[in-house]
Amino acid sequence: MATTTPIAEVEVPAWLPAPQADALPITQRDEPVVTEALPPKLYFLHIMKTAGTTLKSLIEQNYPMDLIPPCTPEALLTLESERLGIPKSDLDKTAVLSAFRYICSHTNMTEILPEGFQWITVLRDPVARLRSLFRHWQTFTDAELDGADRRSGENKRSSQLKRLSRSKTLEEFLAVDDQIVLRNFHNGMAKTLVGHYPRCKPDFLSDDELLAEAKSTIDRMLCVGLTEQFEQFVRLLSYRTGWPRTPSVQPLNVRLQMKPAKPDEDLPAIVREAVRLDRVIYDYGRGAFERQFNDMLNEVAVLGSSNGHVKSPSPPTSGDLDAQLDRLSVESLVDRAAGRSLPERVHIQMRQAVRGTGWLEREGRDVGRIYRWTGPGRRSTVDLLIAAAPQYVLELRVISVIHEDILHSAVIHVNDVKVPVVVAHALGARILRGIVPGSAIGPNGFARIHIEVPRTTAHSEVDPACTDTRQKGLAIDTVELRVRRVETFLSSLESRARSAMRHVGARLRQVKAICANRIRHVLPRESNAPSDLSLYRDLHVHTVEPIGEPRQQLNSISSRRDYLDRVNAFLCSYPKCGRTWLRFMLCNYINDCLDLRIDLDLHTMFSLLPNDTVKVSANGVQAFPYLERADVPLILATHSSYRPKPFGFKPIILLLRSPNDALWSWYCECVASKNVDQQTALSDFLREGKRNTLDFAQYINGWAENLHNHRSLVITFEKLKADGPDALRRIVEFLGLPVRDTWLQRACEKSSIERMRSLEQDRGLGDARQIPNAIRVRNGAVGDHVGAFGPAELAFTRQIFRQSLNKPARALLRDGGLLQGTIG
Repeated sequence: MATTTPIAEVEVPAWLPAPQADALPITQRDEPVVTEALPPKLYFLHIMKTAGTTLKSLIEQNYPMDLIPPCTPEALLTLESERLGIPKSDLDKTAVLSAFRYICSHTNMTEILPEGFQWITVLRDPVARLRSLFRHWQTFTDAELDGADRRSGENKRSSQLKRLSRSKTLEEFLAVDDQIVLRNFHNGMAKTLVGHYPRCKPDFLSDDELLAEAKSTIDRMLCVGLTEQFEQFVRLLSYRTGWPRTPSVQPLNVRLQMKPAKPDEDLPAIVREAVRLDRVIYDYGRGAFERQFNDMLNEVAVLGSSNGHVKSPSPPTSGDLDAQLDRLSVESLVDRAAGRSLPERVHIQMRQAVRGTGWLEREGRDVGRIYRWTGPGRRSTVDLLIAAAPQYVLELRVISVIHEDILHSAVIHVNDVKVPVVVAHALGARILRGIVPGSAIGPNGFARIHIEVPRTTAHSEVDPACTDTRQKGLAIDTVELRVRRVETFLSSLESRARSAMRHVGARLRQVKAICANRIRHVLPRESNAPSDLSLYRDLHVHTVEPIGEPRQQLNSISSRRDYLDRVNAFLCSYPKCGRTWLRFMLCNYINDCLDLRIDLDLHTMFSLLPNDTVKVSANGVQAFPYLERADVPLILATHSSYRPKPFGFKPIILLLRSPNDALWSWYCECVASKNVDQQTALSDFLREGKRNTLDFAQYINGWAENLHNHRSLVITFEKLKADGPDALRRIVEFLGLPVRDTWLQRACEKSSIERMRSLEQDRGLGDARQIPNAIRVRNGAVGDHVGAFGPAELAFTRQIFRQSLNKPARALLRDGGLLQGTIG
C-alpha cells in the first residue's frame, strides 16, 4: 500500500542540498526526445451507431496526437481552404491529409485518401442500427441543437429533422420525404460504404450498383468488424496491427439501452424496405469477418506450433488465443526495435502513443494538459523497452482521482515483480514513485507496467448532476521509467555531504564570532581585555562581515529548509524588471485557475507568490497559507544573484528587461524614496550606486552560466508588454497549470499598469520597504531610459557591458532581443 511522503524524503535526508539531475522527479526535468517507429496508416470508415466511437478511442491510443487530425477530415479541409484563402475545389486535399497516419470519417474518402492506408470498418445488424440511430436523433437536447439552428444549409435542416423525430415513431419518420432521411435511415450502411467525398454518389446508383460497390469496399478492408462480436473484432485488429489486445471494452456514446431486435418478418413493411440492402451488406460483411477471424486462428496456431508453444497447429481456445496474441504483440514491439540501442529513459506522455491496455480516451485538450483515466477495469498496462541496468526509477504522474483511497491503495507491478511505491507531491499532481530491480526487466528489455487499483468509480456516482458514467481509476498524464544511476547518486550524495559540512563550519565560525563580540561587551574596560580576546582574534577574521549583536538569521538557508522542499519554482529578476507586474498577473491567473477567491491587491498577492524570506512579514513565505495543498504552486520571488543554494535544481523563471531601462527605473525609485541623495547625478549612480551597471552585468553573468542546471524559462519585460497573454501562457504551461484562454485574458486585464497604479494609491503596496513619496508602479514603458540617458551615460553603460558580459550572458540577451540595445 502506498504511503504519502514528500519527494525529498524518499531517498535522502531533507537537510541535504537538492539532488543531481538524474534523481530529479519528472516534473523538474526537460522532456526527452522520444523516437518511436511510426504506427501503420489506418483509415476507419465509421458507420454511425456501430460502436465506432468506442473503437475510435481504442485505436487513437496507439497514435500520437500530432498524427491524428484535430477534427473530422471534412472540417479540416474547410479550415485549410479558409486559412489559405482558396476555394475548397482548388485545395490539394490529398496533401493536407498526408500529414496524418490515422483518419476516421463517416464518408468514403477513396478519391482523396493518400496512398498506403489500410481500411477497416464495423457493421451492425441493420434493424438494431436503424433503431439505435433513430433513438440517438431523438435524444439530442435543445442545447445541442441550438447551435445548428443558427447555421444554414444541411446542418440546419438536420437539426430540424432531429426535433421532428421526437414527435414521431420510427415508421412515421421513415415516411418523411427528405434527402437527409433517405441517406441516413434508408440502407444507410450501404450508402456510407459507397458515398465518396465530396460527391454524394449513392443518390445516382441503382440498387444493384450500390450493392456491388459496397461489397467492393468491404473486399478492400484490412479487417471487417461486427458490433455483435466486438471483442472478437478487437482481437482480430490487434493481431493485424501488432497492438496489445484490450481485455475489456467500455461502450462509449451510448445514450439509451436498446431493446432486442424483432425478427424481420414481424417488422412493418417500411422498416423491412429501409434495411433491405443493408441486410445483404451485413450478411456479406459477416462472411468476410468470419473468414478473417478463422484465418487468424489458423495463423496463430501455426505460429504457436513453430515457436514450440503448442504441439499441433489446431485452432486455439479463447484463453490460448489471448495468450498467443499477447506473445505476438510483445514480439512485434521487440522486432520494431531490432538493430537499435534501447534507451535508458522512456518518458511517455498521454499525447503520445501509449502501447498498453485498460485506458479510457484522451482528455484535457481544453485545459492544455492531456491525460487518460485508467479504466473501465481495475488493471491498466503500458508496454515499453528499456536498456539493461541494475535498478530503475518508475514514476507515474497522477493529476486527478475521484476517491483518495484509490490512489493510496494502488498496486504497481513491472512484469511480474511488485514495486513498492510512495506518493510524492508535485506541482498540481501526485507522483507514484518506486525503485524497480533490474531482474524485473526481461532479457530483451521488455517491461510491462501493471497499474492496479482497488476499485473504479464514476463521476456520476459522486455527483448526481454529472452524466459521465464511465468507470475510472486514476487520471495519469505521464509515465516514466529510467535507469537509476547508482554511481552518480552516490557521488552526488558525497558532494552534498561535503557542502553541508562546509555550511556547518561556516555556522560554527559565526557562533564563535558572536561569542567574541559578547565578551567585548561583558568585560570591564579596565580589565586586561586584549589578553582574553586574543583567543578569538583569529576566529573573527573568518567571518565575511561583522555580525554585531547576536540576531536571528531569519533569511539564512537552513532556516528556509522546510519551505525549500515545498518550492515548485523560483521567479528571479533584477530590480525594476517588471517583477511586481508579472507577480500580480500570475497571481490573478492562479486565483482564477484554482478558484481560490482571494481579493487580490498589492498586499494579498504575497499570499500566493511570496518573497524568498521567512522573516515574519506580510511578504515572506510565512504569508503562504497553502503549504498542505499540493495543487497550489509555491513560487518564491527573489532578486538574489545565482547561488547553488537555495536554488538547488528547482525550476527557474528568469525575468529580464533592457538593462538601461531597469537601471533608469531603479534610479528614479531610489531618488524618490530618498535612498540616495536627490542631487546624485545619474552618471554617478550608474558608476557607484548600490546596484550599478557592473552589478547588473554580474547578475546576468551568474544566471546565464548556470541556467543549464535547471529547467528554466526566460521571459522579458518587453515580451510581457507586447503580448501579455502569450507570455503568461508560456509561464503557465511551464508550471504545469491548466491553460485556458479566458483566464489568461482576464489575468492580463486585471493586471494592467493603470489598475495596479490605482490599487497602490488606494491600498498601498504590501512590501516591507514602504516608500512614502514614491509610486512603485511607474509607467511600465519600453525604452523608458531614452531621453534620460545622455551620450555620456550610454557610452559608459555600453563600455561596461561590452567588457563585463560573458558569452552565455550575451547569448541570453540576444535570445531575448536585448543585446543590441545593451552593447550598441
